[in-house]
Amino acid sequence: MFYDIGQYAVWLLLALIVGGVVGWMTYGGSRRGGFFDGWFGWGAIAWFVGLIVAWLEWAPGEPGHWLELALLLYPFYIAGCFLGGWLKSSLSADQTRAPVAASARAKSVNIFAGNPASYPGARPAHFAAAAGVDDLTRVAGVSPLDQKTLNDIGVYRYAHVAVWNDANAAWVDHHLSTPGRVETDGWIADAKQLAAMAGGGAAAVSGALVSTMAPAPAPRVMDDPATRALLSAGAVQRGATDNLSAEAASAAQAEATRQAAATDKADADRKAAEAAAAAKVEADRKTVEASAAAKADADRKTAEAASAAKVEADRKAAEAAVAAKADADRTTAEAAAAIAARQRVVAADAAIATEGQAGASAGGAGDASRPGVKPEADAADGAGDDLKLIKGVGPKNEKALQGLGVRRFAQIADWSADNATWVGHHMAFPGRIEREHWIPQAKLLAAGVDTAHSAGVKSGAIKIDDGADAPLSEADARSFAAAMPKMMAKVEGEDSHAGARPLGLAEPRGGRADDLKLIKGIGKQNEARLHGLGVWHFDQIAAWSRENVKWAGSYLAFPGRIDREEWIRQSKVLAAGGETEFAKRVEAGLVKTSVDDGSKGQGNVAAVETRE
Repeated sequence: MFYDIGQYAVWLLLALIVGGVVGWMTYGGSRRGGFFDGWFGWGAIAWFVGLIVAWLEWAPGEPGHWLELALLLYPFYIAGCFLGGWLKSSLSADQTRAPVAASARAKSVNIFAGNPASYPGARPAHFAAAAGVDDLTRVAGVSPLDQKTLNDIGVYRYAHVAVWNDANAAWVDHHLSTPGRVETDGWIADAKQLAAMAGGGAAAVSGALVSTMAPAPAPRVMDDPATRALLSAGAVQRGATDNLSAEAASAAQAEATRQAAATDKADADRKAAEAAAAAKVEADRKTVEASAAAKADADRKTAEAASAAKVEADRKAAEAAVAAKADADRTTAEAAAAIAARQRVVAADAAIATEGQAGASAGGAGDASRPGVKPEADAADGAGDDLKLIKGVGPKNEKALQGLGVRRFAQIADWSADNATWVGHHMAFPGRIEREHWIPQAKLLAAGVDTAHSAGVKSGAIKIDDGADAPLSEADARSFAAAMPKMMAKVEGEDSHAGARPLGLAEPRGGRADDLKLIKGIGKQNEARLHGLGVWHFDQIAAWSRENVKWAGSYLAFPGRIDREEWIRQSKVLAAGGETEFAKRVEAGLVKTSVDDGSKGQGNVAAVETRE
């Protein structure tokens, strides 16, 4: 370090001189508000950081050498700055010291290092401390040093700062050597709020305004002419000074009045802002209350809906419990009836066996002794139909019918009244076939139409055992018949066509017909004629026999077309839930003749003549 001082003595002297010049040029006569207000504080931090780096040898070699030189030059530069500022302040104080005694003047009149008249803006009104002193450090950005400076220029109260205008702010900024500080820190706005809270206003400012000019000393009577001449000259001078003081006081009074008016306006603006804020608070309160009321109403409605839903759920649960009990009771009754029926079937089987043995011993005379006509046996090959789909036919009755050669629904569907009478007597339950509607059931099943019983058997919901052979009661038989699909009446000229008319339903199942136009060859007109025959569903056409196809072709006046266009094959695919290429085109709207004509659903029905 001593080596550096000896080696760079010229540089150190130059740094001291440069610092002195900078100190002389930048000295403003006012103190800084804080350690970090200027460059000195940040420079000191940088020097200290550099000192740590050099001491820890974090910058070895040539960079470390230059860092040490900079650390050495900086104190000399700072010393020069302080020296230059001190020299300038000393010379300025000597030049501005008044020839009269300083104790005869108010401190706020002559405290400036330079000429206040040369400052930008306008000096604010200055007052006496007797008007009252506020703690100006409560104003944002005013330090204790700033408060002393403001007191020195005659500013003691919040109201004194509150009446400043832009020109006053510029003048004070220049005096403090910090341009824009008054506006940046918001001195005037903050002083207005503090003055309002302290009860200060225009009256306080006007009452505190006093002249800062010092009174002239009282003259002393002298006997000699020279003294009287000096006193006379002094009187003239005092008169001129008094006139100037009066003019200054008048101007200060006018400025104070203007600033007091500005303060009153600021006070009115504050009250208006407070009223607007209060109105906003009230509006927000009402909004919150309305929101709370709406939420309470929504919660109430939600609770009512939940309560209603619970009541409804309880009602349905009670109904389900009642229905379950009724179903259990019915099941118990049916089981008892099934046991009784099984006993009757056993007895009937025994009777049939006895009668058969008697008939055999008589050489077949028993057949002739029964009323009615024995139906023809089935001569077709292959497996027959599941006759247990007919309600009233269980495993034993099915076996008995098969023993008579009855294996298909179509055979039973073609039975005459005499055939039903004969079979009823043969199976030892006369009248049961008619009462349980075996023939209508067989017609529906042969046509591909399920009854509630057959659908339950197919789905597994109804289990077929020996109890299925038990006869139905009159009430059960009537209830079952009422639930069966109604068949279409005969049409005029039905017997004039060869073959057998397909079974027709009086109305579509579930009240909705299939779209028969999805079958290639069936347009709107043919669909309407088929509806008139009671043909509403794909599965009806899929169940047509050869005789049905022959009759329908003749009735629709296009024999052979049904086979050629494969109506039955298409119907089987559509009935099983599949889709044909033609059906896809129809559903895409690409077949104009198959576009729905706008009638309700697919319920268009051609007018046909019916007969009982």
